Amino acid sequence: MDAAGTAGAAAAAVTTTGFTPTCHTASNYDHVAAGRAYQSGGNTYANGSQQGMGLWNAFTTHALKQTAPGYYIVADSGCSA
Repeated sequence: MDAAGTAGAAAAAVTTTGFTPTCHTASNYDHVAAGRAYQSGGNTYANGSQQGMGLWNAFTTHALKQTAPGYYIVADSGCSA
């Protein structure tokens, strides 16, 4: 609307990329091998969010939710896509 309250032309329709979140449950070692996390100093961190996941080994397991391309969050309390 302009200063007089007259409506202007409608805006173009908005489109999205259609990204669908995904969930992955695996050991910290396997998350790193799959590119969902990285290890530094013997610890594991989720790609994107940098959330700590504990020791980099095959015995510690977490669920990671990919919320955007290359961005993962720890979702141990419930990982539904």
